[in-house]
Amino acid sequence: MNETRMYSVSGRVQGVWYRKYISDAAIGIGIKGWTRNTSDGKVEVLATGNLQQQNQLQSALWTGSPMSAVKRVNYVVIDDAGSTNTFEVL
Repeated sequence: MNETRMYSVSGRVQGVWYRKYISDAAIGIGIKGWTRNTSDGKVEVLATGNLQQQNQLQSALWTGSPMSAVKRVNYVVIDDAGSTNTFEVL
């Protein structure tokens, strides 16, 4: 059963290819959704997938790109907000 989560990732996650890393990971896992920078220096990720896919994505969110330094990953489960059929970097 699929679940949609809104992740918020903080740390050094902007300007370090973090969104590209997450996009590649999400596509490889089969997650649908998007990622974007926020004005407060965080990265948001909307992700739709099953529990195993979400667990794999959450691991990737913590790992991040080589130049990133993730300090916190939080998420809330939301109603499917019309996520895409792909994974996009916004």
